Amino acid sequence: MAPVPALTATQRAVIAAWETEIEATEMDARRSTADRQALEDRMRGSSGAVCVARQDLMTLLNQDTFHWGTIKGAGKIYVQVVVDAFCSLAFAKVYASKMPVTAAELLYDRVLPFYEALGVEVKAVLTDNGREFCGRPEHHAYELMLSLHDIERRRTKVRSPR
Repeated sequence: MAPVPALTATQRAVIAAWETEIEATEMDARRSTADRQALEDRMRGSSGAVCVARQDLMTLLNQDTFHWGTIKGAGKIYVQVVVDAFCSLAFAKVYASKMPVTAAELLYDRVLPFYEALGVEVKAVLTDNGREFCGRPEHHAYELMLSLHDIERRRTKVRSPR
């Protein structure tokens, strides 16, 4: 295997920017119970009724993978993104591959601990039909992780980007 060439100043600046974004995301994941109260208050309208006909505190997450770009010497860079469908809270993590284990790792490492700390149950995840999300449940890392945490997986319709 050939040695990896030294990074240029531009590449170091891009990586530093990514690390800053990752640190900001990790700080969001360390929110206190006061943030749970703020989330519950936001869910309630002015009348005190829970919006979107939710009677219990649960959440639907949307997850997708985006090709962020290519770095010379490092290859393709992907971003795994999870967005809460209710309050638009987002989690993101940068990866060098688009694999099922990376999709599962983001949920396991950042998203599920955040909602667990708030006492919010994640009931479903909406994804597209990308290879990082679809597979035989007994051999696919993402499907296994969802089944272990009793999370329903919902899929978008094929060829309907809405």
